[in-house]
Amino acid sequence: MGSFGKVFRGNWLCTDVAVKQIRRGASVSESIQREAMIHSRLRHPNIVTFMGVSIKKKDVLLVTEFVAGSSLQDIIDEEKEVEGIQGLVKDILKGVAYLHEVGVVHGDIKPANILVSSKLNVAKLCDFGLGRLRQHASMSLVVSQQVGAEPVLEGTPSYMAPECLLNKKRPAQCSDIWSLGLTLLEFLTLDDAWDAVLKDIQAVSEVEKLVSAQKSLLLPHTLVKLKPMPKYNISLCLNYNMADRPTALQLLKGE
Repeated sequence: MGSFGKVFRGNWLCTDVAVKQIRRGASVSESIQREAMIHSRLRHPNIVTFMGVSIKKKDVLLVTEFVAGSSLQDIIDEEKEVEGIQGLVKDILKGVAYLHEVGVVHGDIKPANILVSSKLNVAKLCDFGLGRLRQHASMSLVVSQQVGAEPVLEGTPSYMAPECLLNKKRPAQCSDIWSLGLTLLEFLTLDDAWDAVLKDIQAVSEVEKLVSAQKSLLLPHTLVKLKPMPKYNISLCLNYNMADRPTALQLLKGE
């Protein structure tokens, strides 16, 4: 959990909590404030509950509910057999649909940012460090550390929509849907969506070259493993024309 910082298990008012510890600094201050502001407004069974924030001299502590279980990434990496897969898929769709309904763009949907409670077998979205309220969507996805520096992309390249990765567009609900499609694909197949060479490349410029070389022809090879209906729905999410992607609510109703 968390795009930066460390996460610990703690206890607050006799309740188990997750404490995300982030070192203070100008480069992360805006992201921390944004995460706390957005996350504190969210109340939904499929969103990890925000409980508070504590600002220390050297650190900021973000406190959320503790979810005893695994992340989707753990499940995929370990190829775990899980019960109620369709229910978990619906949980994820409900969480994303709620975010979009209240005007929030997550900005970094991926298996590592979805937790599955082992006790209740419920999926919950977490980590809103890159989230944005729709009315604040003018904030740029691309930030420079200093004048003249190379642009730095926020997000996880292998889950980013092509319009964000290639054209540096700001994240939007439709780009969340692309990331959602890849996340669900990996969960349903317990396999990486992209070839390892694409997944493991660190330099964004190299990822850009691989994606742009084939443009709309490039789709995950693991799609062939899916049954017709989930294959069709996920293919809709991975449409290179962002205007033609379905909403999370449409996916939920047609699921």
